[in-house]
Amino acid sequence: FFNQGCGHSLLGGKVNEGVIEYGVTFPDLDPDGLMSGMLPEKTLLSFNKEHQSMDLSAGMGIFRTSMVVNTPKKIVDYHMSVMGKNLVAELKPHDLLTFNKTPPALTVLYTGGIDTIAGYPCKRAVLIYSNMETPEQIVWYTDEIDMDTPNWFGPFKDIPGVLMRYEFTQNNVRMRLEATSVKPGVVNASKFEVQPSVFGFAVAVHPRDANTAWFVPATKDERRIPVDGKVVVARTRDGGKSFDVLRNGLPQRDAYDLVLRHALAIDA
Repeated sequence: FFNQGCGHSLLGGKVNEGVIEYGVTFPDLDPDGLMSGMLPEKTLLSFNKEHQSMDLSAGMGIFRTSMVVNTPKKIVDYHMSVMGKNLVAELKPHDLLTFNKTPPALTVLYTGGIDTIAGYPCKRAVLIYSNMETPEQIVWYTDEIDMDTPNWFGPFKDIPGVLMRYEFTQNNVRMRLEATSVKPGVVNASKFEVQPSVFGFAVAVHPRDANTAWFVPATKDERRIPVDGKVVVARTRDGGKSFDVLRNGLPQRDAYDLVLRHALAIDA
């Protein structure tokens, strides 16, 4: 049974870096309703042993969220963009207690149930909550993907493996995720960098390519210093859809000098 469905996951050892694609459905919403075409159909989770980055986009890019998880530092950076307005939050363990709407499970029952999802052997667990109004929840997870405490930041913190089929509620909307593919491979380290802040002064645009620009991000208006005390330059080559973080030759610790509007120049 497993040899037929699991492929490389059993023959090649555990995977510790790659990208998981999840299909996304909304059990409580009418699939033929007016909003159905605006809802996301998939999300991507990039991972290595100590980091995760999940991206979700809906409404033809009008609504975007991303979440970067730094397990060694126990920090989650959450970004949300709605019609050009941005929310950026750095969440630490005590913040996550407020952020997570689903309470932690009172009891986790490991049932012995097995299934194959996206080619990986998965185990079944049932979460039972102390609040009788919260229904029990079934999750499927695999231990063939090697991540350190992969669920420490959310309501599934007691699940010991990577979630492959599960549900959660965000913004009062119930979402169901199921892994459809796992692509092992090296993930660019910049994927796990904190994405550029929405605040900053210095901007420079390429003189012949309007999609290429450079920014020097800062923390926020009330705290005008580099993010995490590191001076970086954020570069986009696709009009702001994605960014590379450039740091070579720049101070990477205890740096609290801010680059102002007229102090960034390009030579192109």
